[in-house]
Amino acid sequence: MTMIVSYSPGEFNEDFPHIPAFSQTLNYSMGLFEGMSAIIGEKGISLFHPDLNYERLQWGVDFFKLPYKVPVEKSIYTVFKLIKLNNYHTLPKGTRIYVRPLIYVRNTYVGLTPPKEGEIALLHAISPMGKYLPVPEEGIKVWIAPLPRTLPFAKVKASSNYQLSLYARRLLPEGFHEAAFLNAQGKLVEGSGENVVVVKDNTLYTPKEDSLPGITLRLVLMLAEEMGLSWEFKSFTLEEIKQADALFFTGNAAGIVPIGLIEKDGTTYQAKNDFSLVKELQKEYDKLFWGQPEQYHVFMEEFLGENDSFQVPERWEKIKEENISKLGMHSKYSSI
Repeated sequence: MTMIVSYSPGEFNEDFPHIPAFSQTLNYSMGLFEGMSAIIGEKGISLFHPDLNYERLQWGVDFFKLPYKVPVEKSIYTVFKLIKLNNYHTLPKGTRIYVRPLIYVRNTYVGLTPPKEGEIALLHAISPMGKYLPVPEEGIKVWIAPLPRTLPFAKVKASSNYQLSLYARRLLPEGFHEAAFLNAQGKLVEGSGENVVVVKDNTLYTPKEDSLPGITLRLVLMLAEEMGLSWEFKSFTLEEIKQADALFFTGNAAGIVPIGLIEKDGTTYQAKNDFSLVKELQKEYDKLFWGQPEQYHVFMEEFLGENDSFQVPERWEKIKEENISKLGMHSKYSSI
């Protein structure tokens, strides 16, 4: 079966059409993307916090001064329509579907001229996906990449940033599950595709500098508060993490992943690896994800009307406003 994708919200293609040879996305990695999750659960087929993902995508578009307005509601409709067109709605309960929105440039001229209005587009593609990282009981093994993460656009989910991640994953030694980065000051800042959290004395610490304002991270910090825990933005050296109780990664694809050890230049660094609090957070996060609470999930039947026509549920504006106010890019949980 040919995968069906959308090269513009509300439009659907059976085959990948050619991207213009001089596209700035193809030539210069001028793109922005999100990683989202749709799930087939007990309450139906839902999309997890799309309001927060599309807000961050628009924030990146505005950061780069691109002439484009993300059509949020039409994009959510597009995701659900793609699920049906690809026949993924017939997959069993408990299936997670990865959703990739991508801002790309489809100019046809040579050079570094800023793209004009009408040359920016939003692609959506989807695929069923299992666990991003295997998680052994003792936590994953993480290798520190040789290059520091000192990216000028570290706060933006820009395609160009992930050249560094791809480089690190290509060099990943055998026996390690994931790569991570230090910044120029020698502080632990991120995994190749995840935020990092340090747990010490019932307080969660996560870097603010040189790291992406993760959405899963924000949800985890919110859950920590609800559990009576403290949190703050703070970076740690590898030596300092030896005094911590535990370490873990957060991310849309990864969820919450305990880190068992970190290695750099042949030296191993470990926290005390008391994962009891991490497991509690995992349990609460799973309730948000698989429990499909309506505050953080929108459902297929809400956006697909009769004959799969585009419609917007009445409750959408209210939950969008509440979620962005509480957990959005300018909330207290964000690192921007």
